[in-house]
Amino acid sequence: MVTGSPQETNLQEKLQDEAIAKIRTNSEYWGFVLKLFKACALRTSGRSMSFTTARAGVFSLFVDVLELRGESGFELREEGRRQRIIWTDRQILRKLRQEIKEFLSELAKLSTVIADETHATQREILLCLLYLAIGSWSEPRDNYHLEFAFPRILPADLIKAVFSELGLNFKTIDRQSARVLYLKDGREIGDYLLLTGCTSSYLFYQQLRVEKEVKNRVNRIVNCDSANADRMATASARQFRAIEEIKKRRGLDFLPEKLRLTAELRLANPGLSLAELGAKFEPPLGKSGVNHRLKKIEELAENL
Repeated sequence: MVTGSPQETNLQEKLQDEAIAKIRTNSEYWGFVLKLFKACALRTSGRSMSFTTARAGVFSLFVDVLELRGESGFELREEGRRQRIIWTDRQILRKLRQEIKEFLSELAKLSTVIADETHATQREILLCLLYLAIGSWSEPRDNYHLEFAFPRILPADLIKAVFSELGLNFKTIDRQSARVLYLKDGREIGDYLLLTGCTSSYLFYQQLRVEKEVKNRVNRIVNCDSANADRMATASARQFRAIEEIKKRRGLDFLPEKLRLTAELRLANPGLSLAELGAKFEPPLGKSGVNHRLKKIEELAENL
């Protein structure tokens, strides 16, 4: 799933295309791909195991790998926009369960090995396959969100250990019938993309991320300036009313000389900040000094 601008959608497509190309061009890892696919992506329902996707390129990839690796006993079905690979034969299902059990034992040992640079290609294949099979990407208003929805708990926990060895701090949540691992930190999502070896997607993501951060920073500055302007306008209006009240009731000569001068400058310059108002004194007066005098004027107005 992806939401947002066409640029963000292009990132989804770019990552998918790069990940598919990486798996297709590394056929020596297809045995590993199949084991990982079966262990992490197949969903058990009644007397069947299946994989369903709406991504045509992803479906085609896994069908090709299954066929070229000599797998059999599966059916291909179309369900509206979604396509399914499904196994229903009891004997084959028993075989699948045994294969998955054996691979999960291997995966438990893999977490410390996969971080080694000598296994960089295998690591890239693992990360690419997970994204294609069970990954999704969404772009909310403020933060990116990358997640993997595992049909079963054990592979999710084992893969989380692999992620941890790679320095990726995935969080866990259980949603309906899936255990979900997710990242919301923009920097860590960038690290994940870099580790996939999908360089073009990584660079494109970093460009989007920088643009987003710049926009957010500008918005924060504008909002802060707006809030400061509101506060300054409110304070200035309050001071202006206090001075007018004194002027009406007693006249400005009622004030001590320093306060009278301050009152006259404020009446003549209602829109200036405290610092700008202080610069008009001879010699210039600091912001805190101006503020102190205006507070005294407001107190006198209240007493009147």
